[in-house]
Amino acid sequence: MLTSSHAAVHDSVIEILTTYIFESPQAGWPGTDGMTREDVVSCYRTEAAAGHVPSEAELCGRHPELAGALTEFFDQFETAAG
Repeated sequence: MLTSSHAAVHDSVIEILTTYIFESPQAGWPGTDGMTREDVVSCYRTEAAAGHVPSEAELCGRHPELAGALTEFFDQFETAAG
């Protein structure tokens, strides 16, 4: 269970990822307006590899206040998905 401070950081991470996904050249994908948080995270790495959104390293550089949370977030998601 997330504490309120962890929940706020988690929400900030999701907001950042969602913003980049919707600003990407692929934002016209069918269904992007109904993307879930899980959809955003699951497609983010693929989109970063294609150069459509910032990589995880770029995200950490652009948002140093959330660098640890971003890394932890992606690691936890990968573990849960794997």
